[in-house]
This record gives sequence, structure tokens and C-alpha cells, in this order.
Amino acid sequence: MGAGRACRGGPSSSSPAAAAAAAAVGRPFPPIAASCPFSSSSAAAAAPAAPSETASTSVTKTVNGSHHFKIAGYPLAKGIGVGKYIASECFTVGGYDWAIYFYPDGKSPEDGAAYVSLFIALASEGTDVRALFELTLVDQSGKGQDKVHTHFGRSLEGGPYTLKYRGSMWGYKRFFKRSALETSDYLKDDCLLVNCTVGVVQSHTEGPKIYTIPVPPSNMSQHIGQLLTDGKRTDITFEVDGEVFPAHKVVLAARSPVFRAQLFGPMKDKNMKRITIEDMEASVFKALLHFMYWDELPDIEELTGLNTTWVSTLMAQHLLAAADRYALERLKLLCELKLCEDVAINTVANTLALAEQHHCYQLKTVCLRFVALPENLKAVMQTDGFDYLQQSCPSLLTELLEYVAKGGGFFRGYTKLCKGLAVILLLVHLLIQLFPSAVTYLALVPGRTIPFAWNLITGGYVELTIPGVIISIVGLLLFGKLLEPLWGSKELSKFIFVVNFSTSLCVFITAIALYYTTQEESYLYAPLSGFYGVLTGLLVGIKQLMSEQELNLFVLKIKAKWIPSLVALISVIVSFFVKELVSYLPVILFGIYMSWIYLRYFQRRLETGLKGDPSEEFSFSSFFPEFLRPVLDPIASIFHRLLCGRSERADARGQTLDTTPLPGSDSIEANRRRERGQRALEQRLAEKLAAVKSSEGTSQDASDKV
Repeated sequence: MGAGRACRGGPSSSSPAAAAAAAAVGRPFPPIAASCPFSSSSAAAAAPAAPSETASTSVTKTVNGSHHFKIAGYPLAKGIGVGKYIASECFTVGGYDWAIYFYPDGKSPEDGAAYVSLFIALASEGTDVRALFELTLVDQSGKGQDKVHTHFGRSLEGGPYTLKYRGSMWGYKRFFKRSALETSDYLKDDCLLVNCTVGVVQSHTEGPKIYTIPVPPSNMSQHIGQLLTDGKRTDITFEVDGEVFPAHKVVLAARSPVFRAQLFGPMKDKNMKRITIEDMEASVFKALLHFMYWDELPDIEELTGLNTTWVSTLMAQHLLAAADRYALERLKLLCELKLCEDVAINTVANTLALAEQHHCYQLKTVCLRFVALPENLKAVMQTDGFDYLQQSCPSLLTELLEYVAKGGGFFRGYTKLCKGLAVILLLVHLLIQLFPSAVTYLALVPGRTIPFAWNLITGGYVELTIPGVIISIVGLLLFGKLLEPLWGSKELSKFIFVVNFSTSLCVFITAIALYYTTQEESYLYAPLSGFYGVLTGLLVGIKQLMSEQELNLFVLKIKAKWIPSLVALISVIVSFFVKELVSYLPVILFGIYMSWIYLRYFQRRLETGLKGDPSEEFSFSSFFPEFLRPVLDPIASIFHRLLCGRSERADARGQTLDTTPLPGSDSIEANRRRERGQRALEQRLAEKLAAVKSSEGTSQDASDKV
């Protein structure tokens, strides 16, 4: 590569301006009276004496600007001849015009067109223009490996470069070898991209200011707020929860588009003097008015008479809902910021529901991350707010699962139950390797199950191969990390026990039936074992909780609801080609089926208080493609009636355990449920705030009596 240089002259150590400056250093400054245009002999005599010490500052800086130059059709530009160029449009930086010159065959004849040349030139009249330059050839592969030559960000021994006159250039004759350029990532679709940055050096001297005029900050909000405080010339009255608040229509209309439409819109009532506000606390509306007049949040202690973080959070929750109701975006953001700062165990569930209902995405993210922490999740799930969250915003559970899965990285966040079971799987495998005869007593051997009935339980924890142990442990840790925080350790351990035992029992019955059908003794004495039944059961649990969540499997994107079906299909196909894997097939299929039966009909759900999951999305036919469902649904309904006998009534909500969809499954009903949930949440917050005030007042009365 060639070194950067100016083609028409280099930096000069002397110039007329520099000589004048040097001469000025050697002589005293001219008298003030001689240089001031307003001075006169009489004024000089009357003026006060000049201060004995003065100061000034010389400021030198660069004025920067950039230009992006695209060179299209590069192959056609080759061969135009050495010294011939392609120029960009002129661009202005620091009061001077500049242009980029690209030489496809090089600028210098001695290089024989082996290099391309790139220069930046002064394109306007100027003398001794000092500047910094940067030339960049852009890497178009996206790797960011641009070729950069720059003056910026490094020390220059000779200082900035000086261009003597119009046409002076700075750049590189040997900017890039042409053969290398044509095979590089800098050339794409026959185009080159060149970025040029110019920093023109400019200097000026700053003298001391001869004036000091302090400008006070704006106090407009104080003047407008005083209107509310004085209560004069009010023309509208609001009645909220039994209290009356006078206000000014014009102020409310200026601050809120909702009030503007209500008070001055086409549907306004000319005689409107009084408005009743429903579903809002009086203290909340008072705080709302305070913000609309003063443009700041009120003092919560002064407003409520209480000084606790919890009360402050409750008020912020109320105000956020009110701000969204009246389109006060700044107040909404202030409340969102306040709630982000005060996230706590006992309030985060209600705050998360508010964030979802009022589209506060940053607050929602903060709450989800807080709840997903292992040390917080269990405590939050025990609060009343979490029960309400499950009922009003069930979609948030899927997002919460994602945060739980991401929390702590791959090697952290696993639960004690899953880690304990993983240790058991490993120890049993080591025991089998040390004592091979133990397989007879621990694995499921149908011919010996009658005397050794415990192998209906232990068989699921016996993995005979190292790959089997690894798959079982990794799957258990990952799936348990998702499910245990939502189900709890007790429910997860119950689920694993039920699925493991019922799967082993079904495999045992199937083996006995096959023996009596075929008289093949291999069905009686072949050891059957493996944790795959439980693993596929856990996949069914994930299907239930986050069915619409898309997962990346190598190059495929597949929804979680299809994972169990995909595992079953692959197992069936592989078993036809790999005979050693045939023994795993019944374990996998029965694991899927028995886990579905347990979750569909027997698991007690916290949010409904019912046993099972009656939703259409978790029906038996949901494991199969759409075109098979009309055939499978009638068969599944017969089995359902045989298992349940009749539809079970919900204890408090009127839900039924049949194949009809749950109320709220359609979009219209879902919207109505969200609206009802929002009103219910506001009512819950109001009740909590009233309870806090009541308890505070009771304690104050007791202290007065004492």
C-alpha cells in the first residue's frame, strides 16, 4: 500500500497568515481606544478604569462532514486509462467544496494499472485549508472488515494536512491491489462503496462576556396550577366517589384529547356543568387534576396521609390506568417509571397485569424478569395477585415461561427436584455398569414383575446406555426448568410418579398380552426400561402451557404443540429400521398418552379450581393433523364419557369438563374478558388502598385515645 500524500504540494511551515501571526507576537496589542469603534476622547475620559487583568481563549476545532460515494458498474470502468478518474458530486464541509476521485487504472503510470487509486480533493477556492481526512472502502459482506485510512483518533506528527489551493489532493496512489479487490467482499454486484469524512480545522478567539443576565426557569405551570388552587372562574365540576372537584374546561381540553372531545367536540352538551366519573377513587382523580394543572406528580403522603412504598405503588398503579384512560402520555410514562423502580413481591403481579392491559412494554419486561428469578417466582405465585393474573391474562404465562427458560443461562436455574432426579438416573446407571445382574431386579422384566413388582417404578429410572443417560438428564433438567416454577415441586413430582408408574403398567400389560397372543418368550424376559416415557410426558405438559410458542429446531420452526406428535412419529419410523430401538417405542407412546390423560382429566388447575384441562386446544385430536380430527373426535368423545361418566360442573364459575371450548376462547369474548379484568383490577387496587387508609386511621385513633 502506498502512503497518503498530497499530489499538489504538501503542508507548508510558513504562510502569509502565519507570518502575520508571528509578527503580531513580537509587538504589543493595539490600544483599546484605537480598536473600539465607539470610543472617543471624551468617552475615554469619562469611562471607568479598565481592569488590570483580562483573559481570552483561542478555540481550535474541526467541522466534520461525510459523503457516501457508490461506484456502480466497476467492470465497465476498468481500462479507461491510467490517470483518468471517476469523480463524486461535490459536497460541502466547513465552508469548502470537496470531491472524491477514484482511479480504476491507478493514478501513476509506473504502477502499470496494478492498483486502484483513491483521493479526496479540494474543489473550491481556498488557500492553506487545513483538514483531517478518512477514506473507507466498505466491506459489503456484513462482516464489518472495512478498509480504513484515517487521520481521526490518532496523533499526527505534522498536525492536520494542508491543501494549498483548489485541486490539491490527499489520498493513496496504491490504495488497493486491483486483482485482490476484484475477488474481495468489497466488490458486490459490480459496485464499490466509498465513505469519506472531512474535518476542516477552524479557529476563533473568545473574549470575556461583558454582561450577566440571569434568565429564571419557566414558571408557567405555577401560574396555571394556581388556577386550580384558587378555584376561581371554574366552569365545570366533577363528582368522583362522593367528592366534588371544580375545574376549568379550557385547561382540561388543552391537556387531554379525551376531555377536549368530551367538552368541546361535536357531541358536547352546551349546558354541561357537572360530570360524574365512575370507577375511580377520589384521591386518584385529585392526583390526576394536580398533574394536569401543575405538570408534575403530587406528594403522595400529602395526598393520602400515608408514607409507605406500598401505598405509593398502589397510587402509581391507579394513576397509570387513569392516564391511559385520558390519554395523558407523560403521566403514563412517569407512572411506568415509578412502577419500574418499585417492583416488589406483593405488587408485581398486579403491576404486570396493568402493564399488559395498558400496553406498557418496558414495565412488562421489568416485571417478567423480576418474576422469572428463581428466588422470586415461588413467592409471587403464592400472592393473590398471581391468581388474578392467571385468570385475566393467561397469555402472560407463555411469556413468563420464556423468561424462566432464559433466566440464569444454560447451566443455572435448575430446580432441586430435577437435579435430584438427575443424580438418581446417573447413580442407577453406574450401579448397572458395576453390577450387570441388577438389571433383573431394577428394569421392567414382565416375566418377573409379579414377584418383583417394584420394577414398575424403578424401571423408568434405568438407562442401559450412556447416550440414554445423557438424553434423559438433559431433557429432565430443561423441561423441569420450564414446568416446576409453574406447577410447583409437589405437583411435578406427582406428575413424574404417575406418568412413570402408569407407563410401566401399560407396557407390562402390553407385553403379557403379546406373549399370550404370540407365545414368544422374548416378550416376557426382555428388560424394558428408560426415562423416555416421563420425558415425552413433560413435552405434553409444555404443549399444554405454551402450545403456540414457536421453537427453532435446527433449520425448522415448529410450534410447541406439535413436539410430542413429532417425537411419536419419528420414533415409529425409526423403529422400523433400527430393531434395537423397538423396546423404547411403547415407553414413548404410552408416556405421551398417560401424561395426556392425567393432565386432561386429573391434574387440579390453580386458576380454575377444576381437575383437568377441558380446552379444545388440548383435546386428544389436537395431537393429529386437522384432516383427521373429524374422525377422531367422535371416538374421543366416547372414551371421554366412559372415563368421566358425565360432565362435571365447575365449583364456582360454571365451567364444564367436556369438549366444548372454555368461555373466552373466541376473540370477541376475549376482549370482553380483558375489559372486565381491567375493571376488576382497578376495583382490587381501590379496595387495597381503602383498606390501607382504614387500618392507618384505626391505629391513629387508638394512639389518640392512649
